[in-house]
Amino acid sequence: MNLGKCGHCGASIARNVLIETIEAKAGILGSGGAYNAVSFCCPGCHAVLGVQLDPLALNADLRNDLKKGN
Repeated sequence: MNLGKCGHCGASIARNVLIETIEAKAGILGSGGAYNAVSFCCPGCHAVLGVQLDPLALNADLRNDLKKGN
């Protein structure tokens, strides 16, 4: 079992986090692209614990590009 705690408020992150879509696009340095991203937030105080590319949006973008032949 994960016994992680929020670095801001100390709440246990053992069972869940809030996953929120980021309105702005995340970019990868040097790639010239912009991608949808999500943030992982503490369920107690909503502090951001981490950010990553949105795997579902990335998958959909890839599928659409493949259908177009790009």
